[in-house]
Amino acid sequence: MPPSIEGELEARQELQSGGVKNPARKWKKRYAALCGHLLALFKDKTAYNTGDRALHSLVIYAAQCETDSEHRNSLRLQLKDGSLYLLMLPSNQDCLAWRGQIKFRAGLDPSRQLVEEELQAPVEEPAAAPAVPAAMATEEAENDETEVTESLSSEIDSQPVAKLTEDDAVPPLKSQNAVPTGGTAATVGKKIEEKKSSGKAEAAATRGPSSSATLSAAAMSSAAGKDKKKSSTSSGSSLFRMFSSGRSKKKEKEKEKN
Repeated sequence: MPPSIEGELEARQELQSGGVKNPARKWKKRYAALCGHLLALFKDKTAYNTGDRALHSLVIYAAQCETDSEHRNSLRLQLKDGSLYLLMLPSNQDCLAWRGQIKFRAGLDPSRQLVEEELQAPVEEPAAAPAVPAAMATEEAENDETEVTESLSSEIDSQPVAKLTEDDAVPPLKSQNAVPTGGTAATVGKKIEEKKSSGKAEAAATRGPSSSATLSAAAMSSAAGKDKKKSSTSSGSSLFRMFSSGRSKKKEKEKEKN
């Protein structure tokens, strides 16, 4: 008779027949095969394939099989004689499959365990999370979004804000070659000429009265020099005329004596 389910697992006997505590409670790797009310535990898969005798043959009729909360992917198999075994499977899916088969076979009458072998045990699926109505899900999402927004707002409000003073203000940079907005080349040239003219006027104004006085003094000195030269020339001419007149009078007197 082919087994209903088979595969590798780890087994540990917690209680012996009559509920007596087992002194040697160790996990041991075994290859298990379930046939009707009989759960056979072999040393390994080779021993099972070669037809070796099973190390343990457990009668699961009227047994209780539930998930063990203390160990991962494990089952607690409580037999009718009071003995207790822990079975650890490779995965959660294997654990559910073994529990479904054991519970199904354990509930069959002994007279029917072989006759109704073709019956398939229901496969247990992992418990799904309860469905949440769409309206409730939308409301929860909005509440989460509101909580996040309020949390961010409180964090921003709690941070100190640096106040800028007039000294911290950065003046705008001005380019020396910048052309005024909306100005043409002719307008720019005209403004440059006006700046040059105003610059000359400012320079003249900077020199002030001292410069004008210096120029006036120089002009007056030059004019005085010219007048002095003219006066000296006219004086010389007058003396020459007087000397010539004196000589002519002297000659006339000498002629009169002769």
